[in-house]
Amino acid sequence: LRHTDTRDLIPTFEESARLDSYLSVRIRHQTIKGALRSIFERCHLVTEMDKGVYATNETWDDDLSNISKESQAQIQSALSSFSRGIDLIIGTVSNQWMRIRGAPDGDDGMFTIDFLDEELLGFQKQLQDVSSVFMFIDFIFERLRERLTLCLTTIRQRFEGGLRQSFEQEMQLLQGALEPIGNSLPGAIPAAITHCRTELQNGIGEVCEWFYLQDSVQLEDFSVRTLVAAAIENVGKCFPSSAFKLGVECNDDIRLKGRCFIPLWDAFFLVFENVVRYSGEGSQQTELVIETGGDLITFAITNPLGANQDETVVNDELERKRKYTPEMVRKEGGSGFAKLRNLIRTDLGREEDRVEFSVSDRMFTTRFELERHGLTV
Repeated sequence: LRHTDTRDLIPTFEESARLDSYLSVRIRHQTIKGALRSIFERCHLVTEMDKGVYATNETWDDDLSNISKESQAQIQSALSSFSRGIDLIIGTVSNQWMRIRGAPDGDDGMFTIDFLDEELLGFQKQLQDVSSVFMFIDFIFERLRERLTLCLTTIRQRFEGGLRQSFEQEMQLLQGALEPIGNSLPGAIPAAITHCRTELQNGIGEVCEWFYLQDSVQLEDFSVRTLVAAAIENVGKCFPSSAFKLGVECNDDIRLKGRCFIPLWDAFFLVFENVVRYSGEGSQQTELVIETGGDLITFAITNPLGANQDETVVNDELERKRKYTPEMVRKEGGSGFAKLRNLIRTDLGREEDRVEFSVSDRMFTTRFELERHGLTV
């Protein structure tokens, strides 16, 4: 065993099936950003940024109506600075921590899967009397499992310690920026900051629960409506301030095998997250049509383009993204479609060519078909 052979100890997988790809699909691609940011959104302390400028926090308009314009501007400036500080922290967590150390852009990654030379020498000694290939593979996977467990423990500790402290420092800065306003400051804002501290403790605890290894669990079979309801609930948790609403039309509430739940849940989140990001207020007009016919299940999600989106530009972008390569899965910007294709091909074992994206009359449609064989009960 050589230090450079660590990855080769695992059976050869495509790039799209490796750990970093799964971190990208299930963690980095908005999921952890939404889970952390929603803590502050629920307390109405942050707003969205548009073209480098954070929007005015309209939640407090009524509370601020009776104070001077100068104080109003000071409060809004403090809330904008707070939004920027929170997003910088979350960006560090998502874009730097949630990577494999040593991989491209992974210098601060918290997943360390390489082994030191002395560790590999120890493995050699333990494997001297192993004659079975299966025993050898079991040994290697157990060592990888131990390493991953250690990584996950470190991540939970970093979240409970350093991350919580960073957020707390931003809240202290916000309080300091608001202090000069004195008695003119509406009491609802300090109350929201106090409430946010409780939400922060609970929210970080919930995110920490993601970072445990789970033994194989046999999920129950489920109806397609149950799947859609779970996906909608997840959007609400990750993007509580969005206008997203979904109309559902389903000609047959089919039941799917339990193993399909997580990949399809991920697939819907990727599509819905794209709607929230680019459709704006139009996301409340999103429609999902589910049809079954012959051996196919068809999902078609349609939503209006955002007010600032040019249909010609969107069509050109779609044309570029139709040229799918597995390397696209590891990228974060504009890679949701590649991730959707990867989920369908890798996790569900279906043809990626049955995924289509189109725009017409300012309506964007995502359509994918799945063969029922092996998926339905």
